[in-house]
Amino acid sequence: MVDKEYDIVGIGNAIVDVISDVDDKFLEQQELRKGLMSLVDLDSIKSLSKKIEIKANVSGGSVANSIVALAQNNINTAFIGKVGNDEVGASFIKGLENEKVVFENSAQSDESETGRCLVMVTPDAQRTMSTYLGISQKLNASDVNDDVIALDGRNHLLAIIIYMIP
Repeated sequence: MVDKEYDIVGIGNAIVDVISDVDDKFLEQQELRKGLMSLVDLDSIKSLSKKIEIKANVSGGSVANSIVALAQNNINTAFIGKVGNDEVGASFIKGLENEKVVFENSAQSDESETGRCLVMVTPDAQRTMSTYLGISQKLNASDVNDDVIALDGRNHLLAIIIYMIP
């Protein structure tokens, strides 16, 4: 049984946004198309991460971002997603907790790592993103606790936001 009732529960990809300032020359050297998002594998994201200076790590993913915005407006929120039992996953969970969003899963310990999106910002404020979905793409029905999303006679609206990248 869940201790808390939520007004809104989000289900989606748990992705840590890794933000860095870069210049156009860096993007060209890495053969990245400015302003676009590309899906990459773990080796690519790790290699690219070694070449940049990290400015910030922020819990992200489109659904998590929406849930955080709602929590900032004093709405009781929870997020269901999948993170690895790693430093990046712990960072994602901590980031949600700091925003008063309850993460309604526990870190998983298979071989997959937590998803991350390297957000490279150029001086003209263009964002170029390389995204590794990681374990978030393994989210499935067994990861959803029915008690978290059940209405059970509540007198308020429960909305569920779901967005998954296939």
